[in-house]
Amino acid sequence: MTRGGAGRPGGRVAAVASEEDDRVTTLELFFDLAFVFAFTQLSRLMAQEHDATGVLQALAASCCLC
Repeated sequence: MTRGGAGRPGGRVAAVASEEDDRVTTLELFFDLAFVFAFTQLSRLMAQEHDATGVLQALAASCCLC
């Protein structure tokens, strides 16, 4: 018998109900949106600048995100 992911046959993972209140705050959504926007801007920069300078600029800017 082959085993799937998470040690279960067929690779299915069981869903577990949370006992906590798992609501997302508006502030968390804002920071997620800001991170995605910054990532798209870095991707655009690397798409426009195909040389090593553009890639290094994007990498330097991405270090500021983390």
